[in-house]
Amino acid sequence: MSPISLKAFANSVAALERALQLYEAHRGGELRVMARNSVILEFEICYGQCRPALQRCLEEFDGTPSQSLDEMSYASLIRTANERGYSETPWAEWKAFRDARNTTAHAYSEPAAEEILLQIPKFLITARDMLSRMMRKQAER
Repeated sequence: MSPISLKAFANSVAALERALQLYEAHRGGELRVMARNSVILEFEICYGQCRPALQRCLEEFDGTPSQSLDEMSYASLIRTANERGYSETPWAEWKAFRDARNTTAHAYSEPAAEEILLQIPKFLITARDMLSRMMRKQAER
């Protein structure tokens, strides 16, 4: 088995961070809505990268069979990731991130966008931490 690449996840975390910086720079200007929408889009992408990155790490570094990972609910995957040291963020917080992500896809509106935006800095901290833990486990191999 070739070593896993965390590049896609790392790139999505970096893109989300840049989008948040852009939003902060334009928070009071006429580009505010476009910058906010960029943050939300990068959040969607980064959130989407979490599950495959976790599954690859749990399979390669912890020996979890891929079939059992494929069958896990997202809640079970996050709890397993927490047990194995990839995250310390409890499922309740991940569920809030998931709800925010689902809102972007199904019920997008100005008020919803503003609510989602409030979740994203906390999600970025969680994603950065998870990426760091994954990279550490990879380096230990």
